[in-house]
Amino acid sequence: MATIKKQGRGYKITVSNGYDIHGKQIRHHLTWVPESNLTERQVERELNRQIVLFEESVKTGGIRLDGNIRFQAFSECFMRDHIAVNRKPNTAARYERDLKRINKAIGHMKLSHITPSDINAFAASLQADGAKGSGGKLAPSSVNTILRTLSAALGYAVKWGYIPSNPALNAEGPGQEYSEAVYMDENEARFFLNELKKKSIKWRTLFSCDLLSGLRRGELLGLQWPDIDFDQHLVYIRRTWNYTPVKGCYFGEPKSKRSKRPVHLPDAFFSLLLEYKEWQENQRILLGDAWVGTADDPRVFTSEDGSPIFPTSPSQWLNKFTQEIGLKHLSIHSLRHTFASLMIADDVSIVEVSSQMGHSRASTTTNIYGHVIDAAHAKGLRTLDKFNDLLAQSKVSS
Repeated sequence: MATIKKQGRGYKITVSNGYDIHGKQIRHHLTWVPESNLTERQVERELNRQIVLFEESVKTGGIRLDGNIRFQAFSECFMRDHIAVNRKPNTAARYERDLKRINKAIGHMKLSHITPSDINAFAASLQADGAKGSGGKLAPSSVNTILRTLSAALGYAVKWGYIPSNPALNAEGPGQEYSEAVYMDENEARFFLNELKKKSIKWRTLFSCDLLSGLRRGELLGLQWPDIDFDQHLVYIRRTWNYTPVKGCYFGEPKSKRSKRPVHLPDAFFSLLLEYKEWQENQRILLGDAWVGTADDPRVFTSEDGSPIFPTSPSQWLNKFTQEIGLKHLSIHSLRHTFASLMIADDVSIVEVSSQMGHSRASTTTNIYGHVIDAAHAKGLRTLDKFNDLLAQSKVSS
């Protein structure tokens, strides 16, 4: 039998459901708040309906938790009980960053009161002037990422029994702007590598390695000397070097199982790598006690004093370098895109490119580099144009 207690505008419904192993009565609670436009008779009728539904839910085991919990309180549970347990630190940091923005907008709202219209309004606010910290608009891709975080949280609210359905599924985010990955063609890559020869051995080796291997930034900076096979000209990806504001710099696992892989590099690169290794050893001898590198972390790419390179430092150096030599803006990921694009243009199979890139599946490679694949396909269709002169119409002598 249910008991009802008036609380402000709402009603607290309590249903008993037996006893636990300690002999304590098990009680389930639901707070129901009527719409403000209902008459007294309508409130009474709907309250009775809510009581019956809740009693039935308790009886059948499909107990709904209190959907009147505020979104911010629920998001804290979501972060603590799911994201922090099941996601990598850098992914968890992104969720936390997104949820801070979400909570500013709808954190005060009760889960059961959030509607698709509320989420549409939130999406619109993200696209307004001033939504970006610098005062501009957020890119559609950033807006959609935030909305995916919100949908994921509300999806678990459904899964855990707080609400019956996910209102974010019926909300409308901005259309995704299509933008091709930025990469260099062969001539630009040759120019890039040639200009690198004028720079320090440290940066020359690091960026040559990235361009010729397609490694992710964390994979590149996480390399240790035992990962290098000079005989077989292979580099083994076994860990990543990451950063989050909360955790600082730390070693992590590669992105997926397939990201743990050997990557083959050109023979000439290993000659450059040996030259770099000699420079690093000379630095260690020169600095003596000031060398901060340690035997338990035989890092390949280090600062001049042997300390690990901060994850954002290569991007900052690359930005200045490309401006200096007059190349378009390139990121670390642009070098990865260049590696993949050059392989595809050279007719390397998508399966092999996917393996070298450490993608979890070949379809990921196809989705990212569809435009490059199309260009390579079009080039292949022109291969037989070499016979055009023999097919041209000519007069036949009688």
